[in-house]
Amino acid sequence: MFLGSLVMDEASIMNLLTTAPPMAAFAGYLFYQNIGNVKRFDELMEKQDLREQDLRSRYDKVISDLQLEKSQIKDEANNTKTALAIRIEGIDKQLDEMEKKFDRLILIVDKIQEKLTDLRISRGAE
Repeated sequence: MFLGSLVMDEASIMNLLTTAPPMAAFAGYLFYQNIGNVKRFDELMEKQDLREQDLRSRYDKVISDLQLEKSQIKDEANNTKTALAIRIEGIDKQLDEMEKKFDRLILIVDKIQEKLTDLRISRGAE
């Protein structure tokens, strides 16, 4: 830092204050005050940087939490989708089995009707 290289030791400042005209003393005072202001400004900037880092870390945590929640919701939706697909597949199998049983039942009823018709014909012929 440029101002840091201009820092004078105490003996030089005292020499300047005792031998220099009053304007030089005032310039020295301003220079000293400026150094203090620069230090305070640097401290304020450090505090601001800390606040900014804290805010950024909280923001990053919120984003991370939201991404995790989103991922969990997606996983839950996929699990639900898979479970529903399995249930639908089971229902489809049950429907196929019922259809086969119904077809067998129709065949049995057709055979019974055929036998009844045959019996009616044979009784009518008697």
